[in-house]
Amino acid sequence: MDTERAELQHWVRISDWVIANASYQHDDLDLCQHQDASQLHLFPTPPASSYVMQRDSSPSKKRKTTAPGTKDGDVFMSPVRQGPGLAEDHDRTPTSHASFNLSTLNYQLPPHPAVSRSTSSRQSQSSASSGRRSTSPAKRTQNLRYLEKPVLYMALEDDANQQLPMDVTSLYDRIYDITVDHYCFLPHQVRSQLNSLTGRKLRDTWFTNDSSQDASPDQTELDALREIERDARECMRRGSCEGAWNVDVHAPLLKLAMAPYTEIRREVVTSARIASPFLPQTDVGVDVESKMIDFALILESLTDSVRAAVSSQPKDRQFINQTPYVSIQHSPIAVSIETKTAGTAEEGRVQLGVWTAAWNKRIRALLQQQADPIVSLPLVLVVEHEWKLFFACDRGDRLEIIGDMSIGDTKSIIGLYTILAVLRELADWIRATFEPWFRQTLASVTRTE
Repeated sequence: MDTERAELQHWVRISDWVIANASYQHDDLDLCQHQDASQLHLFPTPPASSYVMQRDSSPSKKRKTTAPGTKDGDVFMSPVRQGPGLAEDHDRTPTSHASFNLSTLNYQLPPHPAVSRSTSSRQSQSSASSGRRSTSPAKRTQNLRYLEKPVLYMALEDDANQQLPMDVTSLYDRIYDITVDHYCFLPHQVRSQLNSLTGRKLRDTWFTNDSSQDASPDQTELDALREIERDARECMRRGSCEGAWNVDVHAPLLKLAMAPYTEIRREVVTSARIASPFLPQTDVGVDVESKMIDFALILESLTDSVRAAVSSQPKDRQFINQTPYVSIQHSPIAVSIETKTAGTAEEGRVQLGVWTAAWNKRIRALLQQQADPIVSLPLVLVVEHEWKLFFACDRGDRLEIIGDMSIGDTKSIIGLYTILAVLRELADWIRATFEPWFRQTLASVTRTE
């Protein structure tokens, strides 16, 4: 009996120590920077036993689910995990994998300290207290349905052509041909090399019908893709951070894909913050915390028309996108791309949702009283090797983000060619659909001013 009691005391002390350090943030350690070990904020040593366990003399009360320091009913705060069967809370404090649950023991533990928010949330609170509007952090895609213009993530239906707007149905069909039917996406000039690399005799229908006799461009492209494949495998092996994947894998692949398109550029937008007028708001008028993404495919052929359209706008709105970031001030964003490492796909979907809602709000402000739907936008979410495609569709009173489609991977040469082919289909769509829509929109804005 004494042994059992001693073991319980031991687990309670550990539980108390974990709870007391619940505010520890793994993202406080930038794994991409070399730091002296003395500068790292590590867990303190577990404290010695200082609490005396007491048996309850009355039935336990249901614990309040709102974390201290948060507002009751705030849909943009993470729900507290209360038991099996509920959605996983990725921000909760890790729990012991012991064979029994401490919460089932009939003992009183010390009160839980308030769990601190992330660094960005603390900064938002500080800004609000100094006169800025308060912001609310969106942590899950379900939270986005509570925006003033709701953002809803929807699964792609079997008959996607009935679900998607007309401006992206042909794009969807071609991407389906590439990713599902593997039709006509590999260069014919390097067929023998690909058969050798994969150890297979690849099907005729996988290859293009290019009759060119010059194989050098295709060979150069194959060499570049093989280097990206090696770098991607090395990033995975090393457990590299998001920044390393972006530099070594994603940026080179995007640049290679856009090489044939002089009017479309891959832009790094990791520093492009959403402008205050275009921050999405909740349905009770609170600004959502700003989210940034990693890359964008931007259109550069409309610079003069864009400059003319935004020149008469207020000073804080003289840019075409939802961000004043100078590099893309007069270049419309056509495709938004967010990259993540393992286990953070949900965060990436939230970032894309907030970012796209802000873009939609900016374009709607530009259109003023015009009620026509805004052009659909392709969105790409990358998690390590895997690339996924979504379609952001304006339904007037809401935004639907429909997907996802798997569009290749960076762990195989065939997967890389699949991504390359899909990215070039996106570029063709920018030329054929996005640019004409934007040109017409700019003309209508100029006429009404």
